[in-house]
Amino acid sequence: MFGKKRAVQQEILNIPIEESQKIRVMPNQFQASGPKNGNKIFVVLMLVLVMLAIAFMAIALMYKSNFFTPSANMINAPVVANTNVNTNSPTPVNTDAGASPEPSPSVSDPVVSGLDASDIDQDGLTAEEEKVLATNANSQDTDSDGYNDLEEILAGNDPRWKDKDLENSDLVTKQAFRDATFLYPAAWYAKETGQLIIIDTKMGDSVGIEYINLNPDITQESLIEWIRQNDPMLSEGDIQIVTVNALRTAYKTNDGMKYYLFSDDLRNVFILSYNPIDAAIKAFQSIFEMMVSSLKI
Repeated sequence: MFGKKRAVQQEILNIPIEESQKIRVMPNQFQASGPKNGNKIFVVLMLVLVMLAIAFMAIALMYKSNFFTPSANMINAPVVANTNVNTNSPTPVNTDAGASPEPSPSVSDPVVSGLDASDIDQDGLTAEEEKVLATNANSQDTDSDGYNDLEEILAGNDPRWKDKDLENSDLVTKQAFRDATFLYPAAWYAKETGQLIIIDTKMGDSVGIEYINLNPDITQESLIEWIRQNDPMLSEGDIQIVTVNALRTAYKTNDGMKYYLFSDDLRNVFILSYNPIDAAIKAFQSIFEMMVSSLKI
């Protein structure tokens, strides 16, 4: 045994130095094989698919968020309903979808406020007054008696019928107030509060009648000064003397919007004022004049 060992060692010692320093390479069949090219491609494809899936999910979430989430303006914007229904204008509705929209009325148009102050037949009554009094808006003289409709109501006549009193018609209501009575359209209503009564037209305009007890020492000469003290906005040139019924003392403002009717003994006065919702559109001025004419103290 020891003899073989020595023989092997002797063979090793006899190997030339050049041969001993050469690198010996293990045959290919005995080396460990590395990853194949097919596996690398598979891994790359999987990574690409995963990245595409993530990108698709992110885009889907963004689209869903933008599509279903309302904006702040949509959440907070109030819904405004149009409650301004004009029942007075006979203009038909244009249902032609291809037609151009009708132009908006100008500020000077008498129908803008919702009240029609036009007078087609030129009888002194506006379109609104013709409706309230049930007269013919296309005829100056509804009952054809030779007097126009305005003359009829100021004289205390029913403009629809010949020889019929307005007071006994279904057009007006007779109202007692303090020491006086007066007429107002039956379609309107009255509300009394102390020394004041308000006649509401139900269309924005109103008529006020105020009762005032006067100082015993007031005289005929001091009446205009009293009126100016009652309404400091008036000057002496804004007031004129008028005749109303059998009253001896009556005044009105130049615009016809306010009347001062004094009792004959100058102990009280009734102040009648017309208050339109739009000062430029006096849709019930003539009916106001009728109410003034009908007041009896």
